[in-house]
Amino acid sequence: MDLTIILRTCGNGIFKDLSRISGSDRLTCVLKCITSLIESINNVKSKIPIKLYVLDDHSDREFLSKLNLIISKCQVPFELINVPDRPSNFKNSHNFSAYEQFRYGRDYAKGLVYFIEDDYLHSSDAIQTMLDTYIALRSMSDLNDVAIYPYDSTHNYNRNEPTRLFYINGRLWRGTTKSAFTMFIHSDNVRRYWPLFEKVSTDLWVDGTSEDTTINRMWNSAVIQSGPICLFSPIPSVAAHISTEEPIKLITELNDWRERYNKIEIEETPAKFSWTRSLKI
Repeated sequence: MDLTIILRTCGNGIFKDLSRISGSDRLTCVLKCITSLIESINNVKSKIPIKLYVLDDHSDREFLSKLNLIISKCQVPFELINVPDRPSNFKNSHNFSAYEQFRYGRDYAKGLVYFIEDDYLHSSDAIQTMLDTYIALRSMSDLNDVAIYPYDSTHNYNRNEPTRLFYINGRLWRGTTKSAFTMFIHSDNVRRYWPLFEKVSTDLWVDGTSEDTTINRMWNSAVIQSGPICLFSPIPSVAAHISTEEPIKLITELNDWRERYNKIEIEETPAKFSWTRSLKI
């Protein structure tokens, strides 16, 4: 088994001033979140091959320099790739990078794949915990295929829905039927259900297309059998979405996520810093 991590980033002036609960500008927020992801990757103890792809969507050069400095500290092989220009016939003007992210998972991942957006703050044990828990959940004979949404989202508490809870690796794992584009899943399921990934990335917000009409159709909560894959979220979260809503206060290391966030320092780019596109370990 191996793991392919596919991160998509965007750091340019268009999104710079979007409001975030961090209190800092979005670019700082994103750089800190990416730093936390790299730290979590470097903390993996399992002896499995890991590869990181960073798909960057037309970021400013200053952001790219800082991004490259952060990911150059990654202790697994990685590639930083510029997302090509959006095709003229692509319906959603903001989502071509998501299509490319899913396509990389379909075409390049052979085992597990972790699709991640750039504004998720990770606990230091996030990647290892998801690896261990995926194996544990998958070994339970009464479950279908499984996947993980790493954030115990506030949106998952806005309705009454029966579920199952498992206690694994110091956390409760709650069955759910909702995810964002971020997910930890086997790449075979990306290929198997590719039309859903393709549609959510090409048609999102077009003619009523949403996660609910596409990728959420894959999920079931291990009680409600609405889809072929049991989706679980950890309580406490292993990654908190640093967007516009406060994470639920049921978390360990991230219980005071702001303290961890504020401790992360963004290193200044050296004047003579040389660009590195890939690192082979």
